[in-house]
Amino acid sequence: MPAPIHTEIVFEDEVCEHLKSQGWLCDGPLPYQQGHAYDAGYDASLGLYPADALAWVKETQPEPWAKFVKRHAQDPEAAFLRRLAEELDRDQQLDERQGRLGLAIFVARESVDAAAEDRKRSPAGVLGRYTSCQIR
Repeated sequence: MPAPIHTEIVFEDEVCEHLKSQGWLCDGPLPYQQGHAYDAGYDASLGLYPADALAWVKETQPEPWAKFVKRHAQDPEAAFLRRLAEELDRDQQLDERQGRLGLAIFVARESVDAAAEDRKRSPAGVLGRYTSCQIR
């Protein structure tokens, strides 16, 4: 039996349908189905989807990624995810202290010097890297 239209779940389904139509990823069926693991692949301890973060950095920044792998040969993926989570936590703490909501997309200082690279790239290249972000 479908949920009454005035319930929050109906509102959430509509929001998710709209976001999905705009390119956001949704890991499950809509409308919401109880018991489905909508957050499969999400790592709560890191606060992100590791597969998405790794795919993005490898696809958009292959040269810095190769350098990072050389510096962290034992387990570069775990090292990158740990550093990324630390940077996101640090950004969030700064934003909370300054009284604004922050959404940090990416910065793992050791792996990528995005600002310097962006100055060297064409606007189309920067836009390509930005649009390859996966949003959930």
